[in-house]
Amino acid sequence: MKHKQTSTDLITQFVTIRNALHEERRHVEQRLAEITAALGELAQVAVEAPASAPAAEAAVETPSGRKMSAAGRRRISEAAKARWAKARAEKGLPAPAPAAKSRKSSGYGSLKESIIAELQKAGAAGVHIKDLAAKLGVGKPNIQSWFFSSTARKVKNITKAGPATYGWKS
Repeated sequence: MKHKQTSTDLITQFVTIRNALHEERRHVEQRLAEITAALGELAQVAVEAPASAPAAEAAVETPSGRKMSAAGRRRISEAAKARWAKARAEKGLPAPAPAAKSRKSSGYGSLKESIIAELQKAGAAGVHIKDLAAKLGVGKPNIQSWFFSSTARKVKNITKAGPATYGWKS
């Protein structure tokens, strides 16, 4: 025979569960207070401790809270690269191509000086933007935008010798 739950039984269960949850909440709040106090003490110790690691060997905090030096990260990186190289060699795959070096700017104003020098060589006959870009080793859009910039307009001796062709008047 099945026992039918009455509303009093349900209320009693509800009150029991609610009381248990309140008790659990009290325990969690107490633990949170302990953790907050520990963090405060740790922060105080960190403020009082002198900086021991140089800037080049700055430590990085890992998700677990431990710190790893730059030298440690470098050793791990080199070990991983060695493992991958060994795995590629076992499979007969070629080594990856080295990353392309980024083109660095040769300095402020150097493009202007280079363009002016080439225009002076060309004289009044001028030089085409495409040829100028090839000689200087820069992109055609860079040269083209330079001629439309305020920098080029400030140089009085630059003349337009033809379509996309600029020269130098003495």
